[in-house]
Amino acid sequence: MLTGYVMYGSFGRARLPTLANCGIRVFRSKTMEVFNYNEEDRGKRVFYAACYENAKGEAGHWSDIVEAVIP
Repeated sequence: MLTGYVMYGSFGRARLPTLANCGIRVFRSKTMEVFNYNEEDRGKRVFYAACYENAKGEAGHWSDIVEAVIP
């Protein structure tokens, strides 16, 4: 039984991070996650990856790491 998802993220880096060095870790069960950035973050790159997690805390397969630029 799935209980939620884990999302890792990083921003402001010039290169693609690994999951081990991502600075953002979020667990959500039924809600979506909205990330808000400040005006000074405009133009910085952000990276995210996510996976589902079950009630035992076991993670499923990780998504690809996606990249975007903060508008």
